[in-house]
Amino acid sequence: MQKENRNQTQLIKCLLVLLAVAAWASIPLLGLKANAGGVPILIRTANLVSPTGSVDPHGAAEFQLYADGQRELEVEIEDVNNLPAGTALTAFINGTSVGQIVLDIDHRGRLKLRTEDGQTVPNVNDGNTVQVRNGATVLVTGVFGGGGATPTPTASPSPTGSPSPSS
Repeated sequence: MQKENRNQTQLIKCLLVLLAVAAWASIPLLGLKANAGGVPILIRTANLVSPTGSVDPHGAAEFQLYADGQRELEVEIEDVNNLPAGTALTAFINGTSVGQIVLDIDHRGRLKLRTEDGQTVPNVNDGNTVQVRNGATVLVTGVFGGGGATPTPTASPSPTGSPSPSS
């Protein structure tokens, strides 16, 4: 009887340890927030190049539209070797400022906007321009493409006519 109780006690201790390890391992997952929109239904990209034709600086921009209407915009710039870390640059879509990019120690910067986080994200169409500027100086520029026509929700058909009593 004592041996059976000891075995049960050891089993319970092992299960408690496993439960504690599982809880500890799941802690990082508690902070994750799934994108309610799931997979993007539209992606537009732009390759950002220097207007002077030089290799550096350069970058990329990407716009994503999700089925639920959520939008994301990411603008990145790299190899801005002539400006110090901490320099604030401005990202523009079709000449309208959309946000600030601060250069890091590696001479790179990134702006990421998400409507899901309550941020204002402009609608981006094929042919829209994107620029990153230092004051009035354009460092990189590009044109969005690759997305095709913007999907729009369509109304579901409604019944026509109504039943009437036959006489």
